Amino acid sequence: MNTEIQLIVRKKIAFIANTAWSMYNFRKGLLKTLIAKKIDVYVLAPYDNYVANLESLGVKFVPITKLAARGFNPFGDCRLLLEFKKALKSLRPDLVFTYTIKPNIYGVVASKLVSIPVVAVITGLGYGISKGGLLTRIVKLLYSFSLKNAEKVWFLNTDDLHYFKQNQILDEGKMQLIPGEGVDTMYFRRTIPFPDDRPPKFLYAGRLLYDKGVEDFVKAIALLKEKGLNVTGALLGFTDTANPTAITRKTVHEWEAEGIIEYWGNTDDVRPFLEKVNCLVFPSYYSEGIPRCLLEAGSMEVPSITTDNVGCREVVSDGQTGYLVAPRDIDSLAHKLEDFVKLSNDEKRNMGKRARTRVEALFSERQVLEMYYRQIAAFPHLKEIECSV
Repeated sequence: MNTEIQLIVRKKIAFIANTAWSMYNFRKGLLKTLIAKKIDVYVLAPYDNYVANLESLGVKFVPITKLAARGFNPFGDCRLLLEFKKALKSLRPDLVFTYTIKPNIYGVVASKLVSIPVVAVITGLGYGISKGGLLTRIVKLLYSFSLKNAEKVWFLNTDDLHYFKQNQILDEGKMQLIPGEGVDTMYFRRTIPFPDDRPPKFLYAGRLLYDKGVEDFVKAIALLKEKGLNVTGALLGFTDTANPTAITRKTVHEWEAEGIIEYWGNTDDVRPFLEKVNCLVFPSYYSEGIPRCLLEAGSMEVPSITTDNVGCREVVSDGQTGYLVAPRDIDSLAHKLEDFVKLSNDEKRNMGKRARTRVEALFSERQVLEMYYRQIAAFPHLKEIECSV
């Protein structure tokens, strides 16, 4: 008697990013749901302290050694392209997603060279384009060359999408807007009452970079204290990163010693810190995608004061869920901080409730996951994957 043996071949999806940290912190929900659907998930990125976290989810990590954080070196970037190509040729994934500038350039080209479909995600224009000059021209040319090889290019905000349209970097038919990276509104959910405002507590949470407006926040808090206002300003995040605009631990300690701010260190779980503050302050003038910290704060019913800047203004509704201020304007920022202090606690609390309602409606992780699954199922060789969350 003949017995038929059906060989079930698991589908493979690879993600190329500039850090394991970003894949774990921004896309953990996506990775977990794909693995739950019996898909082999690979992350290609430089090794960092979050590799173990990814592997604990069931992710197969592939270390990338040639990805330099800054600058474009023709020889180094050729080596990066060859490293991507070698890894993808060995893995033979069914689909690739890429994030940030170099993966979006060289990861897309490498995928094309080994005939693997790829979706590029523009997570913000970043340092390469925002710097201006020769570097901007180089990045635009490289994007134009590489992204024509992507099946789809996703944008996290309308400003970035319009930039690519206006500069004719990419065929409009490939462009699609998605609602940021999404946030798990059930995980980021308030468990204790909104705090009273004696004294009001303002928090910056994120990478401690000058172009994220950290120094502007510290100076604005100093202005309020000079006026005799009893407020607390706190910083939460990593210091001394490889970024050229990183703020050193020494500078943070000097701000502490002057009595301007408190440094609360860094954490893998921002929720208890958000629950004890009245407002998140994120005065960034960086070319953001959709700032994760604003989504997490809103989901936790915490109002935000941020800049009228790309990505930031997508999240905060001025006067309703927080305030928008002009970038690089310390006086404007201090004025809005003072306006917030003068609100009653009920007004602050209601502003936070509206923030959560907005995040649930526009930026929930569920919406983003559904877009990923629709895109995955659009490829004929992946159509059998259940495209629901």
